[in-house]
Amino acid sequence: MLGNGHFLRSIRHWVLQVAVLVVLVMPRAGQAADVEVCAQEPSNDTVSEALVRVRAELTAAGFSVEPAPCGQMPVDLGRIEFVLQDTRLEITASSLASNSTMIQVADLSNKAITPEVVAVRAVESLRAVLLQSLRSGELKPEAVSPSVREFTQFKSPEEKVEQLPSPVLKPDAPRRTEKPSSPTPPPRSRKKAESPLGLLMSVGPTVEWAASVPSVLAGGEARLIVDYHGASLGVVGQVVGGLGPIDFGQDEGRASAWALLARPGVRLGCGPHWECQVGVLAGYYQVTFAVENPTMERRAARHGTWLVQADVMVGRFFSSGIGILAQVRGGSLINAPVFSNSQDSIELTWGRPLLHAGLSVAYRR
Repeated sequence: MLGNGHFLRSIRHWVLQVAVLVVLVMPRAGQAADVEVCAQEPSNDTVSEALVRVRAELTAAGFSVEPAPCGQMPVDLGRIEFVLQDTRLEITASSLASNSTMIQVADLSNKAITPEVVAVRAVESLRAVLLQSLRSGELKPEAVSPSVREFTQFKSPEEKVEQLPSPVLKPDAPRRTEKPSSPTPPPRSRKKAESPLGLLMSVGPTVEWAASVPSVLAGGEARLIVDYHGASLGVVGQVVGGLGPIDFGQDEGRASAWALLARPGVRLGCGPHWECQVGVLAGYYQVTFAVENPTMERRAARHGTWLVQADVMVGRFFSSGIGILAQVRGGSLINAPVFSNSQDSIELTWGRPLLHAGLSVAYRR
């Protein structure tokens, strides 16, 4: 018996709570609510939660809200209706005063469409259609409660904003005007003027090959080249000596040479870190040829002439201006010397052709 009494008291407690909720939420019989909020079947959890949120929002704004099924209770101002088809939710807000309607569509498969988002869209749609009815005059401002007007943020023409009177200055107190200060010009950035004049210096080993002998000489070479707008002019100096004796019949020969050459050329564009030039070398070339016969008798002959060669330079440079430069050139002596041994049985023509190759450390700016 005690257990049954405790169960009956629990049931009575819940019945009283539900009765209080119905009295607070449901409008009185025979009275029309301000807004109807409903959903057509079928529904789901998202729509059900959105209905609760919309009804709570409108009730807090001062509306009397009808939570009954769609179209079963009279309403005065508007209606919010949810229609669910698979994952497509139509949100329809209507103003009964002007028959204006706004429809929005939400895709519930999108995770961003939450019940809160659906409720906000529904309330804002109702606000828009009611405000349109008030502005068009189909819904009279005096026919709605202040809470509805606050909800729609509608201001009638009679409601003027109070403006503070502007101060009046006396005739003997002229208005003081201040001249606008002239803006301070921004400081000019001083850019370093880039000179079109370029300089290239290099020094390094070089190899000379007299193909007709044949003989290989090795030594050093230095270059100083100035370029202006792609045209270059420079000076090249070299000193080389034979790497070994030359087989000259019964005799042995050794050769050495030096040259001072002018170099006009053209600078090619092959990238900011590269140097590419082609040109012509022309200038004085002198070769010394020494011969020793079997009796250790030594004879030496010098011959000076003009040298003409085609020249190609390719280099890779770093941001500091230092780099590696490779040079290849080839050509011939204008008046090539002819050397003979002691028996006059062998003759050698020197410098036709004459080839050079070198690798230098270079600097440019």
